[in-house]
Parts: sequence; C-alpha cells; structure tokens
Amino acid sequence: MKNKLEGIFFLTLLVVLLFGCGSSNSDKGAKKEITNEIIKTFHYKIEMNIQGSKGPIILIDRINLLPIQTIYPDKVKYTIEGDLPLSKLHNSYIIHFPCIFPDPTIYPPSEVCSIYFDMDRDNKIVGDYNSLFNVKVENKFISDVQKFEEKNLPATVAFEKYKLNYVTKFDRKNYNKKDLQAYFDKGDSLFDAMKKEIILKVQYFEDSEEMAKVLSNYADKIMSWKLDSLSHLFTSRVQCSSSYKQILKIISSQMNFMKSENLVVGEKAPLFVLPDALGKFHSLSDYKGKYLIIDFWASWNTSCLKEIPFMKRIYKKYHKKGLEMLSISLDYTKDKWLETKSNMNMPYLQLYDEYGKVADDYRVRGIPFVILIDPAGLILGIEKGKRLENLLNIAL
Repeated sequence: MKNKLEGIFFLTLLVVLLFGCGSSNSDKGAKKEITNEIIKTFHYKIEMNIQGSKGPIILIDRINLLPIQTIYPDKVKYTIEGDLPLSKLHNSYIIHFPCIFPDPTIYPPSEVCSIYFDMDRDNKIVGDYNSLFNVKVENKFISDVQKFEEKNLPATVAFEKYKLNYVTKFDRKNYNKKDLQAYFDKGDSLFDAMKKEIILKVQYFEDSEEMAKVLSNYADKIMSWKLDSLSHLFTSRVQCSSSYKQILKIISSQMNFMKSENLVVGEKAPLFVLPDALGKFHSLSDYKGKYLIIDFWASWNTSCLKEIPFMKRIYKKYHKKGLEMLSISLDYTKDKWLETKSNMNMPYLQLYDEYGKVADDYRVRGIPFVILIDPAGLILGIEKGKRLENLLNIAL
C-alpha cells in the first residue's frame, strides 16, 4: 500500500510540474520550457566587452537587491555565467561597477555606475566604463520586447526615446533652466499618453509576456486598483513569468503602503461631485436619507462587465424598497465609457471619474469595487456578489 501511495504521489507531483504553469500553450517553445521547469534552473551567460573595465563587478538581483556573484576582471572581454532558478528567467538584474556611490540604484545621471537589463540565457553587453549609460545590452528577450513595443505601443516607444534624449541632453551643468522646464512639460504629456496606451492595450495582449514586461516596467506609476485589475487579464501562461511576478510584487507593496488608509465600515463616506454623460454634476449629498450602492468599474475590465448583469438585477429587485445605485467609470477615454454604457443599458445613474480622484478618496484597490452606504452617509459594507445581496436583505 505504501509503495502504491508513493507512486500516486510521484505521478501527481509530475503532473503538477508538467502542467501547473502555462498548460494552455502547446507549442514547441512551451514544451521546451516544461522540460526546464522540471530541472528548475537555467544557465545564463553574459559576454562582457567593457572598455576601461574595473573590478570588483557585482551581479545583483534587482528585485531583492541581493548579490549573485562578484567578478574581478583583468581584461576588456570576459564572461559572467552561472545558474539561476527558472522562475527568475527574464527578471531584471543589475551589474554594479565600482564608484563613489555604493548603492547600485542611487547616483546622479552624470556618474552612472550600474547597468540594468533583463536576463536571458545568452547576453552580450558592450560599452565603456566611463559611459555606462550608453552601454548596449543584447539578448533575445530584450529584442522581443523592443519589437513588440515598436509594433504595438507607439506612445511607449515615443516616451522611451524622449527619456533617453533627456538624460543625454541635460546631463550637463550648463543647461538652460527654462529649456529644462519645457522638456519636463513635454515629457509629462508623453508619459500620460504612454500610461493610457499601456492600460488600454493589456486586454488585447493577455497572452504576451512582452506586454507583461512593459506593464511591469511602469507598474509603480499606475494606481493599485487599476494595476490589480489589469493583472487578472493575463493568461495562466503569462502569470508564470517573472514579469508578472514583478507586477504582483508592486501591487503588494502598494497595498501594504496604503493598508492603514483603507475605508472602514461605519465611517463617513467621502463626499464627491462628478459629471454624468451630459456634463451635469451630481453629489453624494444628493442621496442623503437613502440607501445607496456605488459601483466603481471600467469598460476594459472583464470582471466588471461580467458583474453588470448582477448589478442590474440587484437594482431592479431592491430599488422599489428604497435602494439607489450609481456607477462611477474609471475609463481612460470618455468615448469608450459612453459606448459601453449604451451597450450595457444600465438603468441607474452613470458618472465619470476621469482623473481617478474619487477612486483614490475611496481607496479603491481593484475593480469592480462596490460600497453600500446607509441613509446617514455611513459605510455599511464593502461587498459584491452574494455577500452584497445578503447585506441588502438585512438592511432593507
């Protein structure tokens, strides 16, 4: 019996290893990764060609800032190689050179002393120790991400080129401050366009690790509730990638940072004023003396769209008992909000939170985010689905 149980356990473990991550992809590349998943490691090789190179040089995991190995090069060309867990393939890494700034992540642009790159199996790094900012890093994954951006994310490409030009142009002490301010203003505009583009495009590339990598690059600049919603769009295959795990780490960091500021049941709901589709403004105070549901959502979020029929049923069932309802859209474009609003035919009030300020005030972490407010304006519950309906049965 024991041998039989051990055999069953081994078979189960093998199935988990083979199909637990990315089982939806059956192409040859995925099968090759499955083999590596059993091995659990991958071998990396970094061919360095750095003029004026000095040691010691430290290879660092950028995620946790832990050193992996230290090299003392005695020539221009040398190789760094070793083995890492397969789960860290395509992770971001740092090669830190000697400089007066010991922290590998903090130094002025004029004294760059680290190289940042995404690790693949075979990597080539060419440049000059005295100009590390201009070092060229080549590997297949970096190339795939660049090709993906050039084909699908023009605003992202434009921002990254502008950012590179900024560092090159203003990495001098004798620049004109007026020119610098103008450069900042244009950069802010390009950054906003890039952020909107990334958020809108995730839904079209849910099976792309390249899209996950781009999102992870700018994840800390996206509000936690929106980033959390975007993360759920990716397929199980992508969710096994290092890029996706980096997104989850940023979400966790954001949530922990703001945990103490969560809305609390029993407290007063934050006041707000927002416009409807015709531009007429509505206030939370309009609902004083009534039970009110507020539903934060966005048209690009599939979970929100699936929840809308339930919300319509709830409204129809409880409105005659005195329940009011309004939804607040967090869409990046008003046109997309209006189109979806019309298609979904929601019978309750629709408002638009264009800049996400109300979502921030309500500490929205992920959408759909549903709040029930009592006639005194106090938060009665932060629930959705069946738990929301149970709460309504008690309150009304």
